[in-house]
This record gives sequence, structure tokens and C-alpha cells, in this order.
Amino acid sequence: MPDERHGRTDVEQLQDQVTELFVQFRQEQLTADSADPAGTARRRLRAAADIRRAWRAVEPDLSAAIAFVGADGLLSAAEVAGELDVSVSYVQEVLREFMLFSWRVDVLDGPPGPGWQTWSYGQGITGRPDAALAEYGDEQLADATRKRTEALRVLVWEGHDTADEDAVHRAQRPAR
Repeated sequence: MPDERHGRTDVEQLQDQVTELFVQFRQEQLTADSADPAGTARRRLRAAADIRRAWRAVEPDLSAAIAFVGADGLLSAAEVAGELDVSVSYVQEVLREFMLFSWRVDVLDGPPGPGWQTWSYGQGITGRPDAALAEYGDEQLADATRKRTEALRVLVWEGHDTADEDAVHRAQRPAR
């Protein structure tokens, strides 16, 4: 999300912070106190740990961004890697491990009229595609059941939602 004061995204600001930590790490390396090599080594490791923590903070968002782009199929893994300045193998690994899914809960004969009407929908990222899609769909149906009395159904797709018949998971609950 852009920072209104500086027109920079959170990722760009984090990148600046990581770069600053790396520069500081490198300067400490160059000006290490030879009288205390163990202390210098500890400072270097602490600086490296700071850099690693900064990366861990942004890595889940980066994986989600890669999975969303991968679902669209508009860019190759090499193009995604180039845009993010990461390796192609890293992008390919994320695409193997994470998947975009879409879901929709429909209400039967509720507002605004007869037939199945969309009540809620969304998208997410999962690292366990086989089990997670059905589980997530069932959770959405259970949540809707607490709020609605009409007949309900939930549909879940791998990737973006498409035709109802293409859903990989579907569940239904009769009216109460």
C-alpha cells in the first residue's frame, strides 16, 4: 500500500530498510575491531539476523503475490523473478507450494430474487490445496449457516472463479 507522504509502498520502504541494514553490516565488516574478533563476529551475526528477520516479515506477502500472479498465467516464472529480483527457481517453488483459490456462497430464493444469488465471495492462498479447499468451503458454509435461514451452497475453485460446474468443491445446506 502506498505511503501517502512519500508515494512509496511498504515493500519499497522495507527494501530500503534491508538495504540500510546490509550497508551497515558491510561497514562493520570493513571497520571491524581487530582487537575483539569474537565481538566483531557477534555484531556481524546480529546484523545478518536483522536482515533475515526483515526478509521473513515480507516473505509471506511475496509468496501470496507470486501465487496471485501465477493464477493469472500472464507472466512466466522468469518474468516474475525478474520483476521481484529473485531467482526463477524461487518463483517456481512458490508456485508449486502455494495456490490461489476462489470461493462463493450463494443463497437460494433470497434477496434480490428467485434462484441462486451470490451472498459472499472471496479469494485466498493455500499451501495445502487438496485438503484446504474443501475445508475452507465447509467453513464458509458453516459461517453462512449461522447468519442465513435460506438454502445455501458454497463453491470453491482452484485459481479464479469460473463456471459453477468447474468448482472443485461444492457443498449445500437446505433451508431451515
